[in-house]
Amino acid sequence: LGLNIITQVLSRKFDYVETWNTHGLLLEALNRPDEALPSYERAVSLRPTFAEGQTNLGLTYTELFRHEEAIAARRK
Repeated sequence: LGLNIITQVLSRKFDYVETWNTHGLLLEALNRPDEALPSYERAVSLRPTFAEGQTNLGLTYTELFRHEEAIAARRK
């Protein structure tokens, strides 16, 4: 239910950093890290100083064995 609500909000082109991050977290909770990445990437692109999004992005890259991208995400 939570994922459906967040997806509906995002489909209306609302660019809320926290909503994109929450979308990624919900996908992670459903064991769908490959689908979570674009949400974290969007959150960080909207606010490059968003530490929680950078952390989630880096952790997800690590989970997917994309280590170089994980390191780069943490350096930003």
